[in-house]
Amino acid sequence: MSNKKAISPVVATALLLVVAVSAVVGFQTWFNTYSTGMFTNVEQQSSSNFNTGIENLIGSTLYFKNGGTTNVTISSIKIGGNDCNISGSYGAGISTIDLSNNCTQNLSTSMPEIVVLTDNKIYSKKVFVSGTTNLESSSLDCSTLNGGDWIKVPGNSALNTSDFCVMKYEAKFVNLTGKTQDLATTGWRYDTATGDLNITSSPTPVSITYINLANARAACSNLGTGYHLITNSEWTTIARNAENNSLNWDSGVIGTGSMFRGHSDGLPNNILNVTNVSDYWDQTGQSTPSIEKRTFVLNNFEIIWDLSGNAYELVNDTCTQNSPWYSVPGWLDWNNINLAGVNQEKDLAGPIGPYTSTNGVGQYYGCTLNGNGFVRGGRWDFNTVVGVFTLYFYNPLNSGPSNGFRCSYIE
Repeated sequence: MSNKKAISPVVATALLLVVAVSAVVGFQTWFNTYSTGMFTNVEQQSSSNFNTGIENLIGSTLYFKNGGTTNVTISSIKIGGNDCNISGSYGAGISTIDLSNNCTQNLSTSMPEIVVLTDNKIYSKKVFVSGTTNLESSSLDCSTLNGGDWIKVPGNSALNTSDFCVMKYEAKFVNLTGKTQDLATTGWRYDTATGDLNITSSPTPVSITYINLANARAACSNLGTGYHLITNSEWTTIARNAENNSLNWDSGVIGTGSMFRGHSDGLPNNILNVTNVSDYWDQTGQSTPSIEKRTFVLNNFEIIWDLSGNAYELVNDTCTQNSPWYSVPGWLDWNNINLAGVNQEKDLAGPIGPYTSTNGVGQYYGCTLNGNGFVRGGRWDFNTVVGVFTLYFYNPLNSGPSNGFRCSYIE
């Protein structure tokens, strides 16, 4: 038997070191190549997804922004934890994604979280939703109604309202013959008017004022069957719809900054008509992003004028003290415990969000006498008191200089 020469421990150790060094060098070369490609890919993804994310949910439409130059692939959209079974590739810019066939049942909470899963990132955002679905469902046509320009408003199940039509502008006289204009406020007086008392929704002339509850009800019902003075529930339906749209906030973000308040600073110190329907700050002497913007955009993209500011507007309701309307006089923010924590005022007339007058939503003034009427929205010179949710109780026989109105219609 021949003897085989064994490898000495020193040589074996040296060979192992050579193999290890080779492996490390090889791995380092591979890792450098891989990481360079990976980092390049990440940089490209970061660049292509700059400012990408969920913009807003308006009605049944999700607005998703791709801030890059390459398509973003969405693999899943979830609302309130429920998968909507929607996917697709979306190019640069803002894409509109229709959720009406997939996610209607998921919009059942006032502030659901929307989660969008893409090929390289997860985006999430919470949004306010007014009512159960915040979607239009009826075939109601507001374009052929009597009395000028009307818009369609999606109903709100939490307020027991179905879709309805409302005047786009505060009510005006059709014919100014026999009418007197108040020199101080510029409003056209209903209390001294003679002749043709027909009303319309139009940019001009200046709004009707000096009208009491009974006459406002009659003026609306005279338009025909289904026409009526706007109710508190209908007003609040519009206001909450506006609250849930980032286009109605001066910051462009729901809940941040202030909702627009319309003509509310007393400059000029009178009620305004609309001379330029394309200028939403018309005659206020201001422009974007001033909170004096006179319009709100609803989730169906309809535009309504002067629901906040300009003239106070009568609504069709009256109050009973403490049942449920808080009765102590004085202006209160909507987060006051007497409105939000004890009684039902905020549920029936206030914002969904935890907002105060610093957020431009207005304030509440107590029901001081059974049978008091409602006026809403504030007037041209009340500043922080003014807001789309402002509610003041008054003597319904009063036909004061700041009392205006608008009508609604249901089939």
